[in-house]
Amino acid sequence: MEVLVVCLIYNVFVEMEMERKHRRQDRRRRRLLMCRHLCQRRGMARHYCVINATVPVLQRYYGGEDTRPDFRLGREAMQQLMVALKTDRQHGWGPTLETLVFLFWLATGSAYRVVSRVFSMPLQTVFRVVHRMVDEVVAVLPHFVHLPRTQEELQVVGGGFARLAHHQAFGKAAGAVDGCHIRIKCPGGPDGHDYHNRKLFPSVVLQAVCDHQGRFIDIFVGYPGSVHDARTLKNSPIYTRGNYPPPGYFLLADGGYPCLQEPLALITPYKRPVRGMEEQRFNYHHFRGRTIIERAFGMMKTRFRCIFLEALEVQTLFVPKVVTACVILHNICVGVGDVLEEVVEDNNQPPVELSLSSAVCCFLSLGEDVHPLKVNLGVGAYRTDECQPWVLPVEKMIVEDSSLNHEYLPILGLPELRSAASKVALGENSPAIKDGRRTTMQCLLMPGLPTYAPTTTGTEQRRVWTVLAS
Repeated sequence: MEVLVVCLIYNVFVEMEMERKHRRQDRRRRRLLMCRHLCQRRGMARHYCVINATVPVLQRYYGGEDTRPDFRLGREAMQQLMVALKTDRQHGWGPTLETLVFLFWLATGSAYRVVSRVFSMPLQTVFRVVHRMVDEVVAVLPHFVHLPRTQEELQVVGGGFARLAHHQAFGKAAGAVDGCHIRIKCPGGPDGHDYHNRKLFPSVVLQAVCDHQGRFIDIFVGYPGSVHDARTLKNSPIYTRGNYPPPGYFLLADGGYPCLQEPLALITPYKRPVRGMEEQRFNYHHFRGRTIIERAFGMMKTRFRCIFLEALEVQTLFVPKVVTACVILHNICVGVGDVLEEVVEDNNQPPVELSLSSAVCCFLSLGEDVHPLKVNLGVGAYRTDECQPWVLPVEKMIVEDSSLNHEYLPILGLPELRSAASKVALGENSPAIKDGRRTTMQCLLMPGLPTYAPTTTGTEQRRVWTVLAS
């Protein structure tokens, strides 16, 4: 009898719990249907979170301020990226917020913990968002990094290289190829030393081909830093497939690559010492056309300096995806004309804005200048358009001046110059000059080079040398 009573009570309890569970599910289902109905009537998307308006980085973004200081991309480039990703998800944190988290992590190179504090998001969520966004950006690689698809596009690229090289012989150039080392955290294990390059830091190699505008049209990334550029090229798809450049066109490369005709045409400069003026002129025009790949690397490193100028604190297998994402973002910025302006700050001077586009435009406009007295100062020597040495007029005046004996200067320099310099620095009526307690020396110092002084030099003399070296 007691057993039957217990079983009956248990069955009643179970039925009551099941009924209570069903009622909770019904209430939740009704709430969801009501929310969906209201959202559809108002034309709103369903979200499970609300933007925290007190986060400073989000305040600047939604407030219409410049996005480049925080995300290194302008608003037009960010909008094009969001349109290309097509991440119209109805759940999660939303495509806009996830894109901002990914770009902030990429622009600052910060740890996931720092990004989670900036956006007030959980640490694991930031990790998942970054990895998911990297995969989505890499998936659109064929849309932004691709070879010229038509003959008209190929002719435009060739004409651009002809203008860069300032010679029509380079009108058949279809791109410039070079390698770049991406600094990483040295991986452990017995193969970790394979990632140390010739500059003695661990890295992976990024091989890229760019067009005349600095837009990357082919990339190959992932080889350890100890692998030579020529070997990386021979293992890359552009070499093994041999379908680019087409017949009659060629790629420009530096002296680290072999000069090839098959499976792809690769033109390198003449080896030094050059023989004759023809080879010297060819190397000059080749240099002007080839350096666009180095400028492309420089623009990408300037934009994502925290990624390329510091060691990536991610797993080695994740590095190629991050680099590929940076290449895609670089091409998007080049396409919309988003040129990043760097601000160089000095302790004693106001900030001075240096535009990267100004340096590039000056270099490109030199060949278009028709002034008869123009001089190219960007090749390490004074040369004319015919690549002949150009003697400065002041040098001719010194040589033709018969009042000078053209003797070598003393060790301390020209006495008249030293005396005049001391009067300018200390004043003409300085007691140190009148008492003979000063000494001067004419010298030429290069900023950034080390300066050596004997160990017997006193403290004050060392301070003088330190000031001169700086």
